[in-house]
Amino acid sequence: MSYVMLMDQDVSDDVNGYTAFGEAIVGGEGSTSGPPDIYTGSDESDYNYDYVPWGGNVDDGGLNTGSVTFKLDANLATGVDVLTVAGHTVTYNGGASGTVGSVEIRVGADVAAQVSLQNISVRFLQGGAEQEYDSAPGLFVDTTNPSGPSAQEAAMIVTPNSQANDEVVVRGSLQMNAADGTYACMYDLFCQAFIKPAAAGANSGTSTTT
Repeated sequence: MSYVMLMDQDVSDDVNGYTAFGEAIVGGEGSTSGPPDIYTGSDESDYNYDYVPWGGNVDDGGLNTGSVTFKLDANLATGVDVLTVAGHTVTYNGGASGTVGSVEIRVGADVAAQVSLQNISVRFLQGGAEQEYDSAPGLFVDTTNPSGPSAQEAAMIVTPNSQANDEVVVRGSLQMNAADGTYACMYDLFCQAFIKPAAAGANSGTSTTT
């Protein structure tokens, strides 16, 4: 089995030591004149992206994505990462980077909003054959309470039994909501999955937190 840990934090911390990632953010809400909304690649300087019209009242702020699929297929053997969010797909072609050590999944909000990734599944494969399947109810943050934190993050680390898997598929149902009058942009709302290589990940059968 894999060891899974949930973490709740008020402020986001940087993630280091990953070899592949996929993320969905508010971006420009689908406008090609604004920042992109979904990204996948090897790091923050080497990636591909696409635009997703999330839905909401752009003039009055607010956002309602509805429940949409978030799926990252990261193949460390081929260096090909495929991210699909709300029917939009972006592919990154990089170099081979070993095997999967662990997966870190995060959702967060820096404005008054709700972000969730539900029905999470993580499949670990070797040579295209599934070796391990793990699931979790999901991650959720809510910063709409005026007396609560104005920024919040929830995260999960999944470490497979074997460090020999060369591909991982992360999937869940993503929803981001902000009321009218809340002008969210860029990383104010986000969902991310980071794949860490075996050499930099936790030892087999253990999990760590920061």
